[in-house]
Amino acid sequence: MKCMIPEEIGEADLVLSTVPVDEAQYDSQTTYNTLDRCRAGRFVYEAARDGLAGVDPETNAGGTPVNKDWLAAGYTATDDPSWLVVGMVNRWKMFDSYMSTVTESAGEAEVRFRKAHVDTLYIFGLRAEEVTVRVYDGDTVIRETAVRLRNDVVRNEYEFCWKPVPAPRSVLKVSLGFLTIGTDEISLTFSPAGSVCVGGVKAGRMTDVGRSQWDIKDGFLDFSTNARDKFGETYRKAGRYAPFVRATADLAMSEKDEVKNHFIKVRATDCVWDFNEADCLTSYDSFVVFGLCVESDFKMGKRRDTLDEARVRSSIRIEGAV
Repeated sequence: MKCMIPEEIGEADLVLSTVPVDEAQYDSQTTYNTLDRCRAGRFVYEAARDGLAGVDPETNAGGTPVNKDWLAAGYTATDDPSWLVVGMVNRWKMFDSYMSTVTESAGEAEVRFRKAHVDTLYIFGLRAEEVTVRVYDGDTVIRETAVRLRNDVVRNEYEFCWKPVPAPRSVLKVSLGFLTIGTDEISLTFSPAGSVCVGGVKAGRMTDVGRSQWDIKDGFLDFSTNARDKFGETYRKAGRYAPFVRATADLAMSEKDEVKNHFIKVRATDCVWDFNEADCLTSYDSFVVFGLCVESDFKMGKRRDTLDEARVRSSIRIEGAV
């Protein structure tokens, strides 16, 4: 079981992006009227009144922020705002804190960013044929990994003729094999299968927090509406959902304090939690979750007066980001 605290990828880190941007850049010389939209920085803004000229949306935005990224940008509710924050720019959705906001491209897309002291990448919500990861030191490629997301292996004639084509992987882990430095640039090229869709790109350093046991449980939290009135009529509306995983890890007694301190460190912090073990032949997308540790406890499995080192079981529950 591993945990990775993602490094924030901001505007200063993004070196290149070929992802299309639909909204026009804010222009201080343009007069904007109600419902007109523009982009500034990472966000899309909508005019809340007529005749807005020279009113910078980045410093005059209001409305009720609806996710943590907008809150972090410093926007607060106002009674009579000039601009409303209505979303993130398409190319930035892959770097936000949500899996339900996705970056889309009709063709091949490449993003390149600079981030030091990371050794692992996770990509969530993928829809593509192949992903190529390159690490550049200046103009020199020092590492390149190409991963096909669809398993094309056919083991027999029956599978070739009758078995449905398997769905491509939607979660991808790429180990860089070394820690990047401040001058390294990481490039991601998404080759399409019709179109490209990316829900989240997370980069950081992996931390081992114990060996997962076989009693892993995974599922999802459903936020759909299912209401029934007194006449029996039912109103249903599909909402968002969030995955969860509950697992137990095996630790030596000497590892307990370090792991417990790590859980305390990442409280109220969205992390990548990977419950796949390195020595297993198969990895499962459902065992990789980006979200919060909402519960953890430790149970010692041996009497303290024995000569052998006691073992500890660490139980943990992760609730994924929406």
